[in-house]
Amino acid sequence: MVVVATDERQAGIVHRVASRMVELHPDLESRVQQYADALTVPARGSSFQVLPAVPKRLEGLDFTLAIVDEAGRVDQEVYEVVALATGKQAASVVLAIGTPGPELDQTVLGRLRAHAIDHPDDPSLVWREHSAAGFEDHPVDCDHCWELANPALGDFLAEDGLAAVLPPKMREREQFPAGAVVPAHRPARGGMATARILGRLRRRHPLHPRRGRGRRCL
Repeated sequence: MVVVATDERQAGIVHRVASRMVELHPDLESRVQQYADALTVPARGSSFQVLPAVPKRLEGLDFTLAIVDEAGRVDQEVYEVVALATGKQAASVVLAIGTPGPELDQTVLGRLRAHAIDHPDDPSLVWREHSAAGFEDHPVDCDHCWELANPALGDFLAEDGLAAVLPPKMREREQFPAGAVVPAHRPARGGMATARILGRLRRRHPLHPRRGRGRRCL
């Protein structure tokens, strides 16, 4: 397994978190060998490695699962280098996750989203999106839209944190509908990875669950 982080610092953070998880679990600690740059399971010949989003550092990968973090920010070349490595395994998956950047149509995330909309039956691409799509006329502080767009709200995402960054303190983003978005994954072949699943993009507008607390704009 490979995780592609935005830079060396982020890669180090992810690796330390994974190492700590192993240390806190006796069964994992007995099976996993920890190194400065990787975790390995010798009995299975498997490994976990976090690499920075630098194309030359990603050449020659051979994985069953690669997670590209912050797909709204990484360069297209980074994603292409990772995706091209999927042919080395009979079943390998590239999972791209992230939130939209300022120029969505110029990002990996935006291109994947556009392809999913234009080609909803493409078996090589599965798109999952959390957004307030279909409710663009609602204000940015609509509780109902916040819940649709942020599945972590009330868990590890605090509501007062979102309220603290409402416009005009931050710009409104028009590329995606109102609310934050946590999208996307792409199985290259051989099955589907699952992460933050809401529903297929082509079904999303009329069938968003309408649940909310406090003020609602329905």
